[in-house]
Amino acid sequence: MTKNSAEDRHGIRSVAIIGASLAGGACVARLRALGYDGQITVIDPDPLAPYDRPPLSKGVLTRAAPIETPRWWCDDCTLLRGRAVALDPWARRIGIREPDGQSRFVSADAIVIATGARPRRLPTEPAGVLALRSAADAKALCDALDRGAKSATIIGAGVLGCEIASSLRARGVEVAMADLAPLPLVRIFGAEIGKMAVGWMTEAGVALHLGVGIAAIRAGSAGFSVDLASGTQLQSDLVISAIGAEPETEWLNGSGIGIANGVLCDGSGAVLDRDGAILPNVFAAGDVAALRDQNGSHRRHEAWTAARQQGTEVAERILNGSQASAPDAEDYFWTDQFSRKIQVLGSVPANGTLNCVRTTARRHGALFEVRDGERHAGWIAMNCPELLAQVQAGLLAAE
Repeated sequence: MTKNSAEDRHGIRSVAIIGASLAGGACVARLRALGYDGQITVIDPDPLAPYDRPPLSKGVLTRAAPIETPRWWCDDCTLLRGRAVALDPWARRIGIREPDGQSRFVSADAIVIATGARPRRLPTEPAGVLALRSAADAKALCDALDRGAKSATIIGAGVLGCEIASSLRARGVEVAMADLAPLPLVRIFGAEIGKMAVGWMTEAGVALHLGVGIAAIRAGSAGFSVDLASGTQLQSDLVISAIGAEPETEWLNGSGIGIANGVLCDGSGAVLDRDGAILPNVFAAGDVAALRDQNGSHRRHEAWTAARQQGTEVAERILNGSQASAPDAEDYFWTDQFSRKIQVLGSVPANGTLNCVRTTARRHGALFEVRDGERHAGWIAMNCPELLAQVQAGLLAAE
């Protein structure tokens, strides 16, 4: 018997993970790496899961990469196809609707909620407006392009919208983009990078319509018409909504779990009830989890690296019963678009200032320190991952 066998690890003989996501997969892999030999069941309705989401807007969309099982997936578990529709967190009992419509229940000694997020949609979107979150979404968009779509209007100039625009331009598609924000990427990367993005997106042929709302979207036999609040009308074969994501929590209504823009958790992923008490052996990880920070507020960390780290930490807490702690690691995020790999370490205030610390011979290569007034806030690396690695290793520091 290993030291982490199911018989002697706090009575945890079975674990049920809701979501074959990165966070869910990281949890499975860490449990097995720690020697856990109990039953692990992963529940997910997506017939194509597991897969990695970042390539969907990049290599998958440009047809440079297939949708495939990712390297981080550990198949030493039972993958159950079905949609979780209810949870009794005290009994740790999950209600599931199977693909054929039948209902069943799964109980476990520990529950991990890793359902992720779904695309946020405009309330006035007509049928046929596309989004990009799942492999099925990516297939639908690729199929539309393969059928001859030559133009697209993207609603949303955030990271996902800009990645989609980059991939569509690489395929020769005419792209128009509209957003209420005054600059692309400004919500994540701040105003200075947003101003740079206007230049490189315009150079790539993207027609930007910024600081303007959507008045109406109409579908017709010849495609779509998007009416902007400014009076401009955009005609295109496709409309793609990329206005953000919201956590998959509707199925938890009535469960007694605390919900506020995500599943409320302590600092290390233990789920809280509506009164703020920890629910024993119920955890959350990934985009659905709103972790309590050192200031006592709750925040979701929507990044690939955060999802992996949270899934790993939840596995360790399941087996070791570690005490809650607020996340203290710096946020990390990256995007690839328009021949640029942009990485962020730390935070980027909307009005933060950039100080160029180093440049490289690589095209557009530069490392920026981000400052919030007199305070160091973070780093932005553009086409220079080796310099950001030096920062992370402590070999480069803020001036």
